[in-house]
Amino acid sequence: MRKIVCFGNSHTMALSQAVSLREYNKSILEIYWLKNKSKESERGDITEIEAIDIISNLGVNDIITISIIGTYHNIVGLLKHDTPFDFLLKDGDDIYASDDIAVIPYNAIRDEFDLIINSNQSIEKLIKAGSCPTYLLATPPPKEDNSFMAKCTKKYRGRPLNEALINDAHIRLRLWTLEMQRIEIWCQKIGAKWLFPPQQAITNNGYLKPEYYADDITHANARYGELVLQQIEAL
Repeated sequence: MRKIVCFGNSHTMALSQAVSLREYNKSILEIYWLKNKSKESERGDITEIEAIDIISNLGVNDIITISIIGTYHNIVGLLKHDTPFDFLLKDGDDIYASDDIAVIPYNAIRDEFDLIINSNQSIEKLIKAGSCPTYLLATPPPKEDNSFMAKCTKKYRGRPLNEALINDAHIRLRLWTLEMQRIEIWCQKIGAKWLFPPQQAITNNGYLKPEYYADDITHANARYGELVLQQIEAL
């Protein structure tokens, strides 16, 4: 029987919540939240070393899914900078420019994301530990509703958060899209496959649909997790 093992961090909560809402054979699917070795108090189920041991015992017909990378767009762009910025993601994009907005060249933004993505060594260690196919799970697209996000929490990474401080939705979406594009390209380099978010959960404009919002600023809920489970089961 083919086995699927998922390793990740906070975005695995949606998967775990989805599993808890239905009868599921845990011998087929296992979900683990990896501990952050640089933070002693970080939540998690297992260490990277323990994850590598699990992977080394999987067969060639099993599947690994990984949800570790893909949140840098929030770090650099969820909140407005002291000097607001915008950039062109593709031909035809509009720049909502004014005297106080800096227009950053696409190549500069792209290279910054590539630098962060290529510095991730944990994912490559996990892939090399096994002989089965590995899929990287894209993080959910951003939420368009700034007012909803502002009601969820008062701080983000230690910075005060209110509706006026949350970046324009179109900039957050462009940053997310760029990060997903660069990770997909990186997958080819490290020998992994890419699993894009389920289309049913995405609006025509590219944002996460409100019915899949978790009650915070960056995560999706169990309904979204169920859609991802169905994607994984179909592999």
